Amino acid sequence: FPVGKTYDTLNHTIDDVNLRLKNYCDSLDIPFLDIHSRLESHGRLEPPYTLDDVHLTGAGYKIWTKAIDSLVN
Repeated sequence: FPVGKTYDTLNHTIDDVNLRLKNYCDSLDIPFLDIHSRLESHGRLEPPYTLDDVHLTGAGYKIWTKAIDSLVN
């Protein structure tokens, strides 16, 4: 976990990287799955999905699994 960074900065970075990845995947006709947007609100992971604002809880992994399952199956 990057020391000294605020959650706002980190989430902005995550959003920026995800947008770049999506654009890259779109250019190659590769599916892109943005799970972060399903887990966060107001720039932070939702409390049911994390205990420490970094690692997912069981509920967070259920969202993650469901999202990946929808892409694979």
